[in-house]
Amino acid sequence: MIEDLCAWQALFDPERESLRGAVLALRDPAAPSPSEVASLRKSWSAAEIAVAFEWVVARARAETKFSWWERIIADRDAVEQASDERVAHYKASRIAAVANRAPILDLCSGLGGDTLELKKVLGVERVSAVDSSPTRAWMTERNTGVRVSTDDAAALLSDPKLTASLVHIDPGRRENRVHGVAGRRQRESDQFAPPLSTCLALWSKAAGGVLKLPPSQDFSELPADAEIEVLAHPGGLLQALAWGGQLRTGHGQRRATLWTSSRRHGDLAPPLAFAGIPDELPTVDSCSGAWLVLPHPALERLELVGSLFASLNHPVEVIAPGLGWYLSEEPPPSPWLRAYRVLARCSFHERRVREAIMGLEGGEVTIKTRGGAIDPAQWTPRLQGTGTRPLVLFVLRLGKSLAAIITDQPRP
Repeated sequence: MIEDLCAWQALFDPERESLRGAVLALRDPAAPSPSEVASLRKSWSAAEIAVAFEWVVARARAETKFSWWERIIADRDAVEQASDERVAHYKASRIAAVANRAPILDLCSGLGGDTLELKKVLGVERVSAVDSSPTRAWMTERNTGVRVSTDDAAALLSDPKLTASLVHIDPGRRENRVHGVAGRRQRESDQFAPPLSTCLALWSKAAGGVLKLPPSQDFSELPADAEIEVLAHPGGLLQALAWGGQLRTGHGQRRATLWTSSRRHGDLAPPLAFAGIPDELPTVDSCSGAWLVLPHPALERLELVGSLFASLNHPVEVIAPGLGWYLSEEPPPSPWLRAYRVLARCSFHERRVREAIMGLEGGEVTIKTRGGAIDPAQWTPRLQGTGTRPLVLFVLRLGKSLAAIITDQPRP
């Protein structure tokens, strides 16, 4: 981000409204031409223009995340890391359901997306925010109207009021931009800002806490009694959450939460949820294999696939250990599972697969694989059919050989 608080404050001074308007009016503010920049430089400084460009690009990216994107004050990295409006509302509502009247601190508030939903659901008098960046703290305050302090989160460990408060913690996981180029994502938890160890110390000391983490987080680094939740939507996994103290609904429980709509604001319908603890997968040695079943990635990430099949009393055949694809006599009745009707199975040789596709009057063929068995980009053009039936080709490694399973499109 551009850590220049004075420049950001100046941009939103009423006297700079013409600069904001001029940048918004450019053909492509994300890639202004030299002549456009030169024209702006006649009236404003380079620092003012740089901040204006950063804001207008961030504002455009915020459109898919927030209903209030037109009035947002933010930089690009803040928008990318922020919880979208629907997720933030969900977290705030879950906190409100169990939180009595305790105050809540939003730590590492960024642009204030979570802060704003906490304010809407819990009331402004119960919510405060903290960010170590003076610029981000100012953004949160302007975007939410909540009181914000600029402080290192670790300093709060010595605050006696923490034990009576709830905390939402969203540590930074990306390096700052350099010359407009996005910084690398930090995948090691000790590189978070603040580090995971500090976040967990705050989380443990507070009356209740929720810690936002990447879906790829190593859950073994979290306390055994944490309730771990993974949030997802049709585009993939969104974030992981570790709930503790008063905010935890089950010791060591895991929960998958799924929105079936891709809309990230304006759709506040409750998501689907499945909760449990990791369990053995109910299996059979063999079955007809009429259906190929793929669990949702959130269940896999949480190791809840066995728990779901057990809850359905639905044993399956394991195609290969660790693959995550299963064969079933019937399609399981669950929105967490995607079932594909099996039409043909053969070894993966181009001639045999093409013959099978032609015999099924296949047309467009979508290829799915795991573990790099083949390169779908290379094989997709070579295996398209001439018919009208859309098919899905699954390619997997069985020992030293490759196998192919051809199916219909997934059952809705």
